Amino acid sequence: MAVQYEELLRPVQQSLGDEETALRAVRATLETLAERIGKDEALHLVPALPPEVAPWLFTTGPAQRFDSADFVSRVAHREDAPVEAAQRHTTVVMTALGQALDDETYRHLTARLPRTYAPLLPKGEFAGGVPADSFVRKVAERAGVDPGQAQRVAEVVLETLARRIGGEAEDLMTFLPVQLHPALRRGQEAPDPDLAPEEFVAEVTQRTGYPRDRVIRYIRAVLSTVRDVVDDEEFFDVQVQLPGRYRELLREP
Repeated sequence: MAVQYEELLRPVQQSLGDEETALRAVRATLETLAERIGKDEALHLVPALPPEVAPWLFTTGPAQRFDSADFVSRVAHREDAPVEAAQRHTTVVMTALGQALDDETYRHLTARLPRTYAPLLPKGEFAGGVPADSFVRKVAERAGVDPGQAQRVAEVVLETLARRIGGEAEDLMTFLPVQLHPALRRGQEAPDPDLAPEEFVAEVTQRTGYPRDRVIRYIRAVLSTVRDVVDDEEFFDVQVQLPGRYRELLREP
């Protein structure tokens, strides 16, 4: 049985505050989802959703392989909204879908999305993630900086971390905010598995312009916050890639 229109829209409206915002969010998310999963899979989803939203799933081409950060950017463009708002709206709509669809249909849908989409999903084997403002706030508190500085520091540290741990950064994306995924991607594109701790600190120092002693505290603040939001097994896998003298950077600031 197809989901009723009100059944899908009501929880979105309750979360976002008004019907107009909710409609824009549902439309933008479904249109972007259709692009991501392609024509055939979008048509598979149509019978499970209310006929009022079926036109928003219309797409003519095959699946487009864009990542979760690009997904949110497309939603933001369609809504003419900031990326931070678009991520929240996307998560709210995907949560409504997860609640409204039967388990088989939901699993079929999410199986078409890579693990790095987990921060946008409400349930499933890899569902998870933490809001970007929450992550940045924790880094700011630990580092003793304002949120703007914490955002910049987090991006540089995570990019440098991804250079060091390579493919392991892909698994971190299942827990970390979508807004931080581009930094991890940039690091993966310039891998340096032999990056020593001193070089790690020097690179962050050069790119941020902060003194070395402060940079060490900032690196610890970011890595401690990563430890907070990923599961124990995943953080263990990260630690395996950071042996020896990296332990000093893994301490609490």
